[in-house]
Amino acid sequence: MTRIVSNAFLVAIILAVFAAAAFAQADVIIVNANVRTLAKPAKAEAIAIRGSRIIAVGSNSAVRKLAAENTEVIDAEGRLVIPGFNDSHVHFLPLGNTFSTLRLSGMRIGAVLKKITSYTAFLS
Repeated sequence: MTRIVSNAFLVAIILAVFAAAAFAQADVIIVNANVRTLAKPAKAEAIAIRGSRIIAVGSNSAVRKLAAENTEVIDAEGRLVIPGFNDSHVHFLPLGNTFSTLRLSGMRIGAVLKKITSYTAFLS
């Protein structure tokens, strides 16, 4: 009975290794890059992407091992690759107030009058 369990365990491990290897294949690999990870290690040469997720960051040789037959390989030629973050929102009230306010502090009366005159001309 012990032998059957150990054989089943061995087969399960082999299947798990093959499944992990198949899953780890990248859709896109970027090599020869100046990768900044914002983690440790802070620098790397290459990055592997599957779908919308980064699956590996490391040396060119290590990441190239994740290439499949249809993997797109991009040579960054030493260019910078950094994590991206898009924040496309705006606070409308403060933004709108910048267009309806004149900053006049520290100005002399002549400069204040010129600024008010040019601002009102802009509005009409």
